[in-house]
Amino acid sequence: MAETARETERAALSGFLQWPALFDEIEAGPDLFHEERHSGLFGLARQLHLKGEVCDLVVMSERVNRLGADRFGGLAYIWSLYDLSPSRGAIPAYVADLKTAALRRKALAILGARTEELTRADDPERVVAGTIGDLDSLDDTENPDTKTHIRHAAEAGVEGVLD
Repeated sequence: MAETARETERAALSGFLQWPALFDEIEAGPDLFHEERHSGLFGLARQLHLKGEVCDLVVMSERVNRLGADRFGGLAYIWSLYDLSPSRGAIPAYVADLKTAALRRKALAILGARTEELTRADDPERVVAGTIGDLDSLDDTENPDTKTHIRHAAEAGVEGVLD
């Protein structure tokens, strides 16, 4: 994972931890985060918020300790997220970047799974059609251009395999 992507994840997560109302304002889920510790912390904070509980540093530290702090990067790491100072107004842009990255990861997983199938297929066009269908099923209503670019790249790559 590139350092800028890691910093984007940290900034977005820090924003949700510092301003829990963002959970109500921005559509986001743990699957946006590539790093497991970030995904876990986001899920925990969101769960607390949805239950109407506080998700401040004290509560999060207590919950993380109970669940196993190492799983979340340790208490010092969690505290460092509260020390970040992202702009509240920048969080939607960070989340949009995370959504694009998550879409790419999903597309790459689909393409990776289909590559082996394609090399052995008696009917490669069926595999290509299935791959394109899988890519089309990816949900990306906020960044349709990204989905379109991934689909076109997949089609070009698949055509190269068929030639």
